[in-house]
Amino acid sequence: SLYAKISRCCISSLNWRCKEAIFKNAAFRYVEFCYSDFSNADLSNADLRNCSFVGAKLIGTVFIGSNLSNVDFSNAELYGSKFEGANLSNTNLKNAKNFDKNLHKDLKLCNTTMPDGTIDNSNCDTKTQ
Repeated sequence: SLYAKISRCCISSLNWRCKEAIFKNAAFRYVEFCYSDFSNADLSNADLRNCSFVGAKLIGTVFIGSNLSNVDFSNAELYGSKFEGANLSNTNLKNAKNFDKNLHKDLKLCNTTMPDGTIDNSNCDTKTQ
């Protein structure tokens, strides 16, 4: 079942500030969180396919086991975020700050645009190509 708990969250028409919010196992698809602040939020095992976090502040945000395929993280701040076991297939990390794939175990990378603009296909299989 889905679990979402929102605390200390200010939602306005242009900006979400959800510091320390808990969205474990939540399902958000095709949602734009551009320039939002989800610092220290827990989005573990969430389904975030096709969402946009362009320019978002995601410092210390937990994405462990989440489906982040087709997500746009371009220009996002990712310092201290946790991506272990996350699916980053077809994800855009161009110009994302402080993302290093070597710091996260079991990442699914296929057609993933890395912060420097290169494409990483290190974990492609027939299901994601």
